[in-house]
Amino acid sequence: MTLVTLMAVLAMVLTGCAQRGPSAGPAGQDASTSAPTPSSPSSGGQSASPSATSSGVGGSTAPDGPQDPKQSRVRTGPVASFGGPAYGDQGVEVTGKGTWCDTIAVFWGGDIPAGVTFRFDKAVTKPSTGLGVQPGVCGTKGADRTCLGLTFRSSDKDAVFCSMVLRPTSGFKDGTTITFVGTLTCPTAAVCNQVAARKVTPGPPIVVTTPSDDSTGTGDGSAGSPSAGSRSTSGSSGASSIGSATTGG
Repeated sequence: MTLVTLMAVLAMVLTGCAQRGPSAGPAGQDASTSAPTPSSPSSGGQSASPSATSSGVGGSTAPDGPQDPKQSRVRTGPVASFGGPAYGDQGVEVTGKGTWCDTIAVFWGGDIPAGVTFRFDKAVTKPSTGLGVQPGVCGTKGADRTCLGLTFRSSDKDAVFCSMVLRPTSGFKDGTTITFVGTLTCPTAAVCNQVAARKVTPGPPIVVTTPSDDSTGTGDGSAGSPSAGSRSTSGSSGASSIGSATTGG
């Protein structure tokens, strides 16, 4: 076989190898184009994993709803609604021109778990106008502390006597009532539930009438000042009515 013939045969063999190289895919598919796999991310580069802030499987960082008061160890509201201490009115007396003093006795009326406290935050009057109620130690009926701001503790086994400074205005009406809103604090939420569930009997609120020895007349309206034997601090009266106020045994 001549050299020319051998070179021609070699050229044909090399051409066929180039067309059927190992990189060619089935049915002539070009190996440079890879088919997408099921595990590939969707177009746009977004991950298929749920967001940390989405609702559902991913979990939500937003609260499910309002906090359940029964899960809290600090609760605020009317005294009787939260198993707070009972109190008894000792009467209203005149301490100065346009100024009266009301003294009350505060007591638990039953056993209370250790570590429980109730703070008297504010007085609430009904009607909401006509009578200002301020913190102050006043009167002659044994009060040695103000009622507003008083923290009564489970360790207080005996009754305490506290007072409030009352300032009637021109809109005062005999029969105006006073109730209290306060804050119950417990070592645990379970203890608060126990205190709130104790057997209590709501009693009537404090009823204020014009003292018989008031010479200024109901609705004098003057600011007045406590008597020399009383001490008063700034404060404000309640603005809305509350239901039952006192508790018993």
